[in-house]
Amino acid sequence: MATSSGGVNIGETMHLVAVPWKIMKDNLGSLDVWLNGMRVAQGIEKPDEFNSDLLFDITTYNDWLYLNPKDNGEYLKATEYLDQRIAEDGDWGIILAQTSSLAGLKSLIRPEGFTNTRTPDEMAGKLTVAGQRVDGMGIFEYIALTLQEDPKTISNRDCSWLLANHLRVPGSANENKLPYGRWNEDSVVFGLLPDDYSSALYQPRLAIVDTMQQSSIDSNDFLAGKTTINNKPLPKPPVMRATPPEKRLII
Repeated sequence: MATSSGGVNIGETMHLVAVPWKIMKDNLGSLDVWLNGMRVAQGIEKPDEFNSDLLFDITTYNDWLYLNPKDNGEYLKATEYLDQRIAEDGDWGIILAQTSSLAGLKSLIRPEGFTNTRTPDEMAGKLTVAGQRVDGMGIFEYIALTLQEDPKTISNRDCSWLLANHLRVPGSANENKLPYGRWNEDSVVFGLLPDDYSSALYQPRLAIVDTMQQSSIDSNDFLAGKTTINNKPLPKPPVMRATPPEKRLII
């Protein structure tokens, strides 16, 4: 039986989440400002904290950000990804996402020890449960999840890898980066770490985004499914060609 990292049946952690693709596309250039207004409506006064490189890529530079769910060897910019989702789903989409406090799967923690877990580059574009890809959680999906659910309950004790995203930021030992999301005392945090970083506190938050894939799921097979990781290597995303600002004021 497939279980979450907290030992719960995976079927109990996966629920439908509505994603406002068109609204996000319309507010892409000031995503943080739009999101701040949504948080206020949720009763959260402090704005989300974004890694500056990640926010710059989304709102300003519009460089490659998402693995193409239709072609694992291709990357899409934020605008291209949102256009793809709108073309397939309409203005709003429905995804199947892991809504539990803890993210991930117990089988992804290696038996050698608690801190020895799978790295993002081992899982991105390759993670499946019962033959179904469950690596569809990206920045837009995570935002939608934390708008629908109470964000204080999502990854308040761990960090959620956003496996659908990948970008490169020059100037560090490992330029290949992967975002993560979490709740930190009084706000949602979006950080960025090397894609070979390993810690049991960082687990992939599972999601199935493709509507055709969702419709083909056999619930019994999925609940009892075996986790697999395809060893086919991912292509490396292109390097960001602009230098992002060191700091960005979030209003």
